[in-house]
Formats: sequence, structure tokens, C-alpha cells
Amino acid sequence: MKKETIFDTADGKKLRLSLNIRDMMEIEQELDCSLFALIAEVGMGSMRSITMKFTTSVLRHAMPKGTTEEDAEKVIENHCYAGGTLNGLNTVALNTIFATGMFTPGKVEEAAEEK
Repeated sequence: MKKETIFDTADGKKLRLSLNIRDMMEIEQELDCSLFALIAEVGMGSMRSITMKFTTSVLRHAMPKGTTEEDAEKVIENHCYAGGTLNGLNTVALNTIFATGMFTPGKVEEAAEEK
């Protein structure tokens, strides 16, 4: 079962995000980068791999099926226009990846709601 990350955007929308293995494989294909390598880079303090393509791809795959790249871009634009930051969306994207439990040892607990 996929674990959900819930995020309230700056423009008042509630995003319910979750990923499964297929979603993560598709993200890796789109980014031409291993998520494990990306997580390792972030763990060492590098944000080089956290691109707009990363944010858009994770959001698109984590949102309900049928969400398009344009839909994900609109979420980003509306969130930022309303005073939110790209950093906030990147944090929730990373937390959604971590909520899968594939990058951390131990039993997966339900992800906390983020604001």
C-alpha cells in the first residue's frame, strides 16, 4: 500500500501525494537519474539534482493518475504565486519519496501532514 504525504499549498489546495515502485521507475526514466543517487547527493548536502524537472516529475507521478505535466506545473506556479516557495514543494517531493520506505530501514509509518 502506498503511504500518503498531505501538503497544503499556499493557494489553499490540499495535495495528497503518494508513490509506488512503478511511479518511481518512471521518475528515474524522466530524470535519467537513479533516485537512490539523487537521495545520496541530497544527504551529502548537494541540491544539484533538485531541478524543476525533478519537482514537476515527482508531483505529476505522486498526484492522482491522469495528472499531466501541465497540471503539475500549474500546481507549482499557483503555489509560488500565492507566496509559497519552490523549496517547500521540493521538501514535500523528497518526503513523498521517503514515505515509500524504500530508502530508510524499518517499518513505514503513515507520513505526517505538512504545511
